[in-house]
Amino acid sequence: MTATRDSALEFVGGLDFSGLALPRASIRNIGRNLALQPANAADTGTQEASSPSGTTSASVSPIDQVRQNVNESFIVGSSIVSFDAGVTPERRKAALRTTTAASLYAKQQALAGDASRPNEFYLDALAHFGWDSQASRSGSYDFNGNDLEVNQAVGQVIQAITKDATAIALATQLINSLQSMDKDDPWITLFNEESQQGQIAQFLVSLAHQGANDDFLLDCLGFKLSARRTVVQVLFFKMSHESDNFSYNNDSYSLDDDIYNAIRDELTQKIIGFDQQFVGRLNFKGVPRN
Repeated sequence: MTATRDSALEFVGGLDFSGLALPRASIRNIGRNLALQPANAADTGTQEASSPSGTTSASVSPIDQVRQNVNESFIVGSSIVSFDAGVTPERRKAALRTTTAASLYAKQQALAGDASRPNEFYLDALAHFGWDSQASRSGSYDFNGNDLEVNQAVGQVIQAITKDATAIALATQLINSLQSMDKDDPWITLFNEESQQGQIAQFLVSLAHQGANDDFLLDCLGFKLSARRTVVQVLFFKMSHESDNFSYNNDSYSLDDDIYNAIRDELTQKIIGFDQQFVGRLNFKGVPRN
């Protein structure tokens, strides 16, 4: 669907996340003392594997702490959003605000009784926030007789179906970095809690980058894992080629700045408080900062 300014304003005006419970992981493991490093924190040459070590005021949103001229990745609920170095800070904020609200909307719809389609609800919300669909495709991962971890399969899918060289490079860096992460990192714990339900896990990986004509592009890859056994630590879960199914949807978007600018202030108000619990920068062990 393609939103209009009026339909976007109506959709955002109807959002109410006030009764939505915060994730257990964010309350238990993250809390207010494990906030993000400030955006202007001094670079040390390497990134820590565990939760960000700096502290911030409770009134400062992680979304307002994006960096510039560097690649960076964020956990946003059950999604990972990665930015190419060429994306401006304001556009990074736009992507994080809209993906945070989309995550909250999908969670809300799941709790209301339809837990089978969180990725669909997420993408539907994005469309109402000014993201215009450019292309869509779906498929199932071919194991070729091999067992492998989810993060490895994600990397192979992205490289196989993404044509943009910038997005491929960004995805390759992200997947390689994820393999170096501490599996008990609090933000990974949050991601696991939001994406896993018994033997099924559903999550998204989004690659944000600049287009040839200064368009702001978002490649969203939604993944669904149906396993024989209970899924734990989904990104590091070892899939069986004999019994497990791993499917994906790839949706590409371009941001309509006029529609987003019309809803930006109200959308920002809607996610206050939740942004600090749902959004966290991923800090990777042994990966030099750009």
